[in-house]
Amino acid sequence: MVLQFPGLKTVMLIFLFVIGHETPPVMGKETTPAKDKTPTASVAEPDVVSAAAANSVDHTKINLGGLEKLAEKDYKVTAVIQVENWTRYPLIIRSVELYSGITTSSATSILPCKREAFALRKPAHLAKGTSGTVSWEVEGVDRFFVIMWSVPFDELSHSNWMGLGMTEHVNATIPAGNTWFELMYHKESTPDLRFQRKEYYHHTGTVELRNDDFTILGMMTTDKRAVITVTFLPHQDNYEYLAPDIRWAAGLDQNQ
Repeated sequence: MVLQFPGLKTVMLIFLFVIGHETPPVMGKETTPAKDKTPTASVAEPDVVSAAAANSVDHTKINLGGLEKLAEKDYKVTAVIQVENWTRYPLIIRSVELYSGITTSSATSILPCKREAFALRKPAHLAKGTSGTVSWEVEGVDRFFVIMWSVPFDELSHSNWMGLGMTEHVNATIPAGNTWFELMYHKESTPDLRFQRKEYYHHTGTVELRNDDFTILGMMTTDKRAVITVTFLPHQDNYEYLAPDIRWAAGLDQNQ
């Protein structure tokens, strides 16, 4: 299945649309979004900011159309996870916890205005898929950002799933083993880790996690060679959290 992921401009327009909206309750399962309020005026035109982001985020390493090429061709069950960082905060890689499968390229830290990706596959000679969690520390904020994924071996009995999570307090630690995977796949949010998850079987769509500081948007394909794209960006009118290159390109920093 070929899925067209939203471009940078589309994601930025989504971001600007939620400015002024109340933060919805973040549940540990798929929920129906609350009705939106009328957006308030932003400090920059949407096209200006989205164009600034499109021109500022580093696209030299990977493009959306080439993500599938990162996956190993000899395996039927694979996953590629890409994250774009639109904030001024470096995302420092902390942990990849595999419930099933192996990595075929390494997850890395993601600097402001950068996009990075890594690939996984099923274990050899076993009827298993790939699943687990990957976490980054949001440097300077002392919180962890977590992605959960599951691509099953048997797509007739099981669906693809992905989840987006973030720890709530500065003293958060990474639990041992597959604690976060078990929580994000089977259970609901806790005071320590708030998350949102979505099933990808017949239909695609965006899974979204919001808090007072950040908005995280993600999509996933429905097939066995899954592609996950995630955008990590400021929430509401937190323009000061945007990466400096995006702020400068959008004319938000008058002193530069």
